[in-house]
Amino acid sequence: MKKTTSKGWKLERLAAMHNDNAEKGDSGGPWFWGNSAIGIHQGAKTIWSKSRDVFSQARYLDDALGVTVRK
Repeated sequence: MKKTTSKGWKLERLAAMHNDNAEKGDSGGPWFWGNSAIGIHQGAKTIWSKSRDVFSQARYLDDALGVTVRK
C-alpha cells in the first residue's frame, strides 16, 4: 500500500486489517501474534470505502529507521 497523506507523508508497506477496532491513543503501540511482534499501530485508514486498522510491519522497521533490530 502506498499513499501520500494530506500532510505529505508517504505511507508504504502498511498491513490493513478487516475492521477498525482501535481506540484513540493506540497509535505507536505494538501488534503481536502470539509471542512475536509483527508491527506498530498507525491508526485507521479508509480502504475500499471501509475504515480499517493499519500497522507498519516489523520486518521493514530496520530499513525504514536505518537501524538494526536485534532478534
